[in-house]
Amino acid sequence: METKINIVHCPLAEVGKFIPESSGLFIICDRNVSWIPERIGALAEGVYTIEATEQNKTIGTVAEICRWLMEQGADRKAFLLGIGGGVTTDITGFAASVYKRGVKFGFIPTTLLSQVDAAIGGKNGVNLDSFKNMVGVIRQPEATFICPEPLETLPDTQMVSGAAELLKTFIINNDNDNYFKAVDALKSKSRDLGPLVAEAAKVKAGIASRDPEEHGERRLLNLGHTFAHAIEKLSEESIGHGQAVAMGIILAARLSEKVGTAEFGLSARLENDFKACGLPTECPFGISEMAGAMKKDKKAEGSIVHFVLPVSIGLKANFIDYGTSLVDCHYLILIVHVVQPDVQTIHFLPLHIPIGECFFRLNIRNPRSQHQHEQKQNRKAKCQRNIPSFHFFFSKSDTNSAIMPAPSVSVAKFLR
Repeated sequence: METKINIVHCPLAEVGKFIPESSGLFIICDRNVSWIPERIGALAEGVYTIEATEQNKTIGTVAEICRWLMEQGADRKAFLLGIGGGVTTDITGFAASVYKRGVKFGFIPTTLLSQVDAAIGGKNGVNLDSFKNMVGVIRQPEATFICPEPLETLPDTQMVSGAAELLKTFIINNDNDNYFKAVDALKSKSRDLGPLVAEAAKVKAGIASRDPEEHGERRLLNLGHTFAHAIEKLSEESIGHGQAVAMGIILAARLSEKVGTAEFGLSARLENDFKACGLPTECPFGISEMAGAMKKDKKAEGSIVHFVLPVSIGLKANFIDYGTSLVDCHYLILIVHVVQPDVQTIHFLPLHIPIGECFFRLNIRNPRSQHQHEQKQNRKAKCQRNIPSFHFFFSKSDTNSAIMPAPSVSVAKFLR
């Protein structure tokens, strides 16, 4: 059963028509767009303005909002409306989910990034000790209002930040050649992005509605994000989310080419397109620096870290579900087991789970202990101690199937 996700495309003045009946409207608003509450065609009981920064995206800010709601007399039938970018919508959604055990809420995302990604899908969370979105819930807003006016005055830097998420969405789903249309529009610095924003929101909402708890398909939306969150952490937020996602997508594409899952030239194509759109593509940190942060990523399961690998732009590839059914997708989801950051040898082994996708487990071990292990198991085994390499194994089912090794390839140029 699909989860209902309500996206409303309308001018700001018409938002009030779609706000559900409540005991009172309470607005949480980014200080930078404090002019918007007066233009939505609805009277609010109160407006709480915040400095929408990653540093303020904390449990402390949520507690302050809850205290304010208590002071304002907001009851369980109140309606919270978050107006701002992804930081504001995350904080609002989380506060609404925990205040009096949950009140209804909605969003007016005001940045390109939040209109195509952050405000859609029901993920609401805050940071913990500078680790991204470590505390949160999945709960859908009553509506997300996509209004054109905020983008008209959005600073260029914010437009560029949102460009990465827009392109990411269309790498996942390139129906109607939307990826190429988006590249052309962003290259020309067009502000007329309404149709593309609507298409991106539709893609995100469709994926999130089919997999609201992120057990399968929704993981595709994490393309580039495992790298990106580590980049943001290491840069102490001096590199914005959109810029970090751009770098992360390029790293994911390079990795996908190295292991043979992507078509040749994909990473170069994406890198050229991203640069033309004004996005950064070179990560300033090495894999050993990022490993620690990636192990603490919210998507990690124990020491298992998840990556999404692009196969192509819009090319639908078949994925294996216990060898019985095929699902149209664009990605492999790579599960990486990070044992220690100074990795030298990486091994892939298949791990299949019944969610319609093919998973691989990446076990990272010390080359010396790996050599000793292989000697013990098989005296004839050979181990390359000092050459970083991928050993890629693939099988079509998890039982009674041949494991076929592909040639090792150097990752020194990629993972540094």
